[in-house]
Amino acid sequence: MQSWPGSADKHVLVVGGGVAGISAISALRAKDKEVKITLVNAKEYGEILWASYRSPFVEEVAKGSLIRLPKYCAANNVTFVLATVTNLISTTCEASLLESGEATTINFDVCVVATGANADWKGMGRDLPTTLEESKAETRLKAMKAEGERLMKAASVVIVGGGLIGCELAGDLVSYSRAAGKSTSVTLAHSGPHLGPIDMNERAAKTMESTLEGLGVKIVLQEKATESQGKVTLSSSKEVIDADVVVKTIGFSPVNSFLQAGLPEALDERGWIKTDKHFVVPGSDGKVFAFGDCSSTLPNAAAIYMETCGILGHNIHVTLTGSQVPMMEVTEHKLNKFVATLGPQNGIYQIGSSWWGKRFIPWFKNWTMFLFSVRVNVNVKDEYKVSYE
Repeated sequence: MQSWPGSADKHVLVVGGGVAGISAISALRAKDKEVKITLVNAKEYGEILWASYRSPFVEEVAKGSLIRLPKYCAANNVTFVLATVTNLISTTCEASLLESGEATTINFDVCVVATGANADWKGMGRDLPTTLEESKAETRLKAMKAEGERLMKAASVVIVGGGLIGCELAGDLVSYSRAAGKSTSVTLAHSGPHLGPIDMNERAAKTMESTLEGLGVKIVLQEKATESQGKVTLSSSKEVIDADVVVKTIGFSPVNSFLQAGLPEALDERGWIKTDKHFVVPGSDGKVFAFGDCSSTLPNAAAIYMETCGILGHNIHVTLTGSQVPMMEVTEHKLNKFVATLGPQNGIYQIGSSWWGKRFIPWFKNWTMFLFSVRVNVNVKDEYKVSYE
């Protein structure tokens, strides 16, 4: 077993408390019980975002998808700061924060940026809060419930983007709407040749399509959709669809602007954070790492972050201690596992490029939403319990 030198006099700053951020903390804490860790997050909670399409319809899922960061930090010997980072300077190893309306500064030996990304669909809850009230978990729970009510109240909803989240949302919306005695009309518009990720098996994608159509969802493929004044226009056919609500499950954007002044070489032309094969940000003299949706190093998938966080934890510890043990390299990852629920009774999964099915694994996701996996993998201990009907 590797023996590691202590680093009690070192300080690691983690910016962002989503799955990537707490995975980084868990991996580092597993390597080093003594190092001081501070988590800065703009909200008092982290969210398991793959559940965001069901949270508006099922309160148990909404509650289970939130991780109360003050309690998580207390259990893992981490200092929690509710604040927004406004600037990060690697040469002086300091971050500027906006905390309760006041500007403060925090110093670090190593910083991990895990800020995630914004999404067009506000129901995903990825936006930074604009008020203290918006940073609270109870406010987020109310917003999820309100989003579910808004969607089910609509006579017609157009979902733009037929990736996994778009398909799952469409299936849930028609299913829970029907269960509530409503008849929301749902159209799913996708620019690709088949539903799901481009790497999804075509037979699996066809099964998704037929399942959703069986639930009453109208599928439109190979069409880009443009919204204007409550109407959606399809680019090729020029068909115009009236919509009470338009939900865009496409269009993720970076939230890394705080790096532009102090570490401009960190960002690529689109605004995502660049890293090397060790998760180190260029131009930071090895003091800044990036992990998760804020960076394009890995596919956008929380499961992959939990799988690879051990590499990050190892490399941070090597940096802190000056150990002669070599850093670990992240290998290229491709998404080849897909699990999509299509309403609470249906689903599809794919492992590899050819093996797919629609039985046990989708049922298990419908039953648990895999919310337990974060708690098991990154040491989250809370009162979360799930009991689905």
